[in-house]
Formats: sequence, structure tokens, C-alpha cells
Amino acid sequence: MEILAELDLLDASLEAMMLELEARDPQELNVIGQSEQWSPLEVCMHVYLSEKLSLAYVEKKLSFSPSLTKAGIVAWIRHLTLQWYLKSSFKFSAPQGTTVFGEASGLSLDKIKGDWFQERQVIRKFLNNVPGMMLDKEIYRHPIVGRLSLLQMIKFFKVHFERHLKQIKKRLN
Repeated sequence: MEILAELDLLDASLEAMMLELEARDPQELNVIGQSEQWSPLEVCMHVYLSEKLSLAYVEKKLSFSPSLTKAGIVAWIRHLTLQWYLKSSFKFSAPQGTTVFGEASGLSLDKIKGDWFQERQVIRKFLNNVPGMMLDKEIYRHPIVGRLSLLQMIKFFKVHFERHLKQIKKRLN
């Protein structure tokens, strides 16, 4: 299944990033750069929360057997627009709920890593159990572009992860 292959790639990227971060001094990961910039750990927490809240939205949406539209050309255009936007250098505010991480000093790489890998297992289990007829429906609602399919959601996770991985690397150099 294509969606699980995309998740495998995403898991491999997460694994590689965590290995890089574990090789760093833990204090370095909590350093906040210029004003209003997140520390590398805050960036990680944001991406993790984004994935967690996205799945929570989808699970809630499916809990009441909604009438869903098949993801067609409009969802594809939304998806491409989101991909382009995230690959660009444009800055935009993170959605509410994905920035609630408190004091940077309270974050630890071990905790984030454990929670994130556990969430990826939850995502994988969900994708393995979701009925095949739901895979091409507009189930996920992205806060900027709107409704997308589950595959498009996973592809969003990938490009979102890549965007923020660049931020992390830039802040650590």
C-alpha cells in the first residue's frame, strides 16, 4: 500500500534525525536563537504535535460516520499548493495547539522521541485498520488548504517534517 510506504520513508527520516540530535549536547537542543525562534526541541515538538493532532482530527471525524467526498482534482490542487508553500521560504504562523510546549528547558529529546515514535505506531495501526474505501476520501482538514485524503495527509507530514528539519539543522550550525 502506497500510504504505508510513505509512512516507512517518514519513519526512516525521523530515525535519522533522532540519531543526529542524540549526538548533540542536550543543552544545544534547548537554545533559542533570535527572538521568536523556536529551539530545535521546540521545532521537534511542533512537528510531533502537528502529526498527533492531525490523526486525532481524522479519528474524531470518522467516529460519527460522516458523508465524505472523494478526493479529486480540487484536493490534488490543494495538496500541490500546500507542498509548494511548505517548500518555499514563506513564513507563516503555526496553527493553535501545535505550539503549546511551555518552557524549552522542560523539553527533553528522550521524551519527545519516545512520544513521537509511539505516535507513529498509532498512525501505522490506524492506517492498517482504516477501511480501504476511506483512503481516497477527503477526511483530513489541513488548517491552511482544507480537505485532503489520508495519503495527502501523510505526504503533508513528510514535507512538513523536511521543512522543519532544515530549520533544526540551520539552528544547530
